[in-house]
Amino acid sequence: MTVVETMMMARRTYHNRMHSYFKKFPTKETALLKLHPDTTEEQWKELCDLFTSKAFMKNPDRDEINPAKLYKKHYTNKNDVWTSEGAKEIYRQCESEGKTYTEIEVYSEILGKNWDMFAD
Repeated sequence: MTVVETMMMARRTYHNRMHSYFKKFPTKETALLKLHPDTTEEQWKELCDLFTSKAFMKNPDRDEINPAKLYKKHYTNKNDVWTSEGAKEIYRQCESEGKTYTEIEVYSEILGKNWDMFAD
């Protein structure tokens, strides 16, 4: 393990510990009143701001996973190339027919009628 990897692991561990402590409180304001013993007031305020930021939270409005994003994550590689033959075939068919389908339409075609159960 390199020095950089060790430092990244230490930072992640630190943030996990701080976030676990932060989650014990019902609100950010309550957490701000009771600093973590290993932080200064300024550090704790920055951490509380981080933990309540939209960028930090997966989905602040609801704790659900978008099924289309989940499907795409599982059936494409890091270069957005389809790994499922079914998905790839439907995509090719769309191209050969000159049709342009959205990703949702492609997913719906592959998953069939059961896709509707994931709709909001």
